[in-house]
Amino acid sequence: MRLLNASISRFYRLRLEEHPFYLIATDGGAISEPVELREVLLTPGERVELLIKGDRSPGKYRFLNLPYNLVGMGMMGGGMMGGETGNNSAQVLATLSYGDRVQSVSLPDKLLPVAELPGSNIVQRLTLNHGMAPGMGMVFLINGKLFEHHRIDQRLKLNTIEEWEIVTALFALDEPHRHN
Repeated sequence: MRLLNASISRFYRLRLEEHPFYLIATDGGAISEPVELREVLLTPGERVELLIKGDRSPGKYRFLNLPYNLVGMGMMGGGMMGGETGNNSAQVLATLSYGDRVQSVSLPDKLLPVAELPGSNIVQRLTLNHGMAPGMGMVFLINGKLFEHHRIDQRLKLNTIEEWEIVTALFALDEPHRHN
């Protein structure tokens, strides 16, 4: 199953009743081995590919969007940014049904060989947050700076490998449900 969160501001916390998901690919492409998840959180613009084993008892199983709280968003914490909208119950997005029991097929231990990058001793930390700017209202910032297309903030040396840590300080999440 390929899923894309094509919204610009909603978060989806997804679960299929009585079935785990097996993550096999993300925005970055295929991963080297399946990762078992009970639920998956899709942020705006994010994509995942999941395998679902249909080896449960015949019946109907609900594909659910679970409540997900965005904390500390002020006036944006309401429905506009995918936060609580006053409904603390799961929403049924679809129903998976099958009528016959099938023989279970085991998942592969390895999917595709994914070459490891050599280690790096250069670590860049980028913090994404927001603030208020005169005449502009709320703005989004990188390392405390408003984007200016004429300014260069990062200079990289050709043929080097850097590890970038991207920290999202836009809002606090009530539970860590990230899959990557």
